[in-house]
Amino acid sequence: MPTKYRDVFIEAFRRLPHRVIWKYDVELNGVSDNVLIQKWLPQQDILVVDQPRNSLFVKNKGLGEMLLWEELTVDDLVTTITKITTNPQYMENMKSISRILRDQLTTPKERAVYWTEYVIRHKGAPQLKCPAADLSWVEFLMLDVLAVLLVVLHITIYILYRIFRAISANIFGHQKVKSKEE
Repeated sequence: MPTKYRDVFIEAFRRLPHRVIWKYDVELNGVSDNVLIQKWLPQQDILVVDQPRNSLFVKNKGLGEMLLWEELTVDDLVTTITKITTNPQYMENMKSISRILRDQLTTPKERAVYWTEYVIRHKGAPQLKCPAADLSWVEFLMLDVLAVLLVVLHITIYILYRIFRAISANIFGHQKVKSKEE
């Protein structure tokens, strides 16, 4: 992250009354006490997605807001975080989505256990393995198909050349260059 943006986050987090979890690989100076910085965090457990498409989905569903890097300021970041954490509508929308996502026959843990046991029961479950994993590099890159297409193309061009040459000879006739002796 460029220093300019990092400083925006540090200052914005300083102004917030919330605890902030931040995955960052380098130790930072001047970070307020409400910020926990770790080199590794379980992102699937705590992540609010930051990709543009997902951010638009989050915004459209009323689950959060979207900020653009190019327009990011400390005030915008503080205002947006404050808006999201103080407006109860965001929490209600999040609870609604959470109920929908959690309404499943089994828990993720049960599914993980099932599939682990399935693979063990079926000795690696080779029937689930994609056949493409066993392709040679020639097959994977489809070089055999490409070679056939190139041969067909070459033969087609050669045949067309011979046909046009024969047609042109019939139309224009064979004109022989007379030698100086004649």
